[in-house]
Amino acid sequence: MASLSRRRTGPHLTAVKSSLHERCAPGSSIRTGWSMIADVLVVGGGIVGLAAAFEAARAGFRVCLCEARRIGAMASGVTLGGVRQSGRHPAELPLARAAVAIWQELDQLLGAPTGYRRTGNLRLARSEEEAALLARMVEEQRAAGLEIAFLADGRAVRELAPVLGGEIVAASFCPGDGQAEPASVLAAYAAALRREGVVIDEGEPVRALVVEAGRIVGVRTDRDRIAAGKVVLAAGIETNALLAPLALEVPLTVAEVTGLRTRPVPQRLGPVLGVVGAEIALRQQKDGCFRVTGAAA
Repeated sequence: MASLSRRRTGPHLTAVKSSLHERCAPGSSIRTGWSMIADVLVVGGGIVGLAAAFEAARAGFRVCLCEARRIGAMASGVTLGGVRQSGRHPAELPLARAAVAIWQELDQLLGAPTGYRRTGNLRLARSEEEAALLARMVEEQRAAGLEIAFLADGRAVRELAPVLGGEIVAASFCPGDGQAEPASVLAAYAAALRREGVVIDEGEPVRALVVEAGRIVGVRTDRDRIAAGKVVLAAGIETNALLAPLALEVPLTVAEVTGLRTRPVPQRLGPVLGVVGAEIALRQQKDGCFRVTGAAA
């Protein structure tokens, strides 16, 4: 049985540690059942799981992260990379605004570049009907406190993105939005986690949550049973498969999105672009490649 190292302790952490060690102590009925103990175990190595593990480690917890494939193998590795507040559902907006504040300090926090930059986001209207919808969205988001402008003239839009054609009649522009490079973000988080002493177990799918006395006390993988004071599920579309034996379900819609990336070309686009209806979004990476995603199907 392995115990994850921890540099900082406190009353709560000591209590968690004692509880876990009692569960694995000689004479315990499940002593041989656990191969490792952790204060926090994170299931999933996408951006959500990495960020959760990082914050837990910074707070002084012993953390283990299990990833079924490799870090960023699913959506986090192929996402567009936009960092967006504009166009969010009102319930999402406070969280999106808080996230933007974190992004501005993330390079320093992780000790590595993420490619984050505030370039703004243009949401384009291709007809008068779409322009009207966009104008209402801008009014609602301004009322919620977001800095966002409605550009009612296509010429004003093309001043921000000269590559656009004349068929664009209007746009919204949120200067506080931006973009980051997914591969750089994932690498920066993984390196920071290892510096914090987090155990990252790639290629190790979690097969089941272990429940005792009505409480989740760990997980079972193909090779191990890992005890944990808390389990964080950040497994994306595979989350409900783990919850099903507990008669629990998170409302998730699984959708397929087409994405492509071009070869590098000279820099021609600053803001991230989207359209009313979300049929397409694109941005130009720092290396000159265009990254494009289509509508969810």
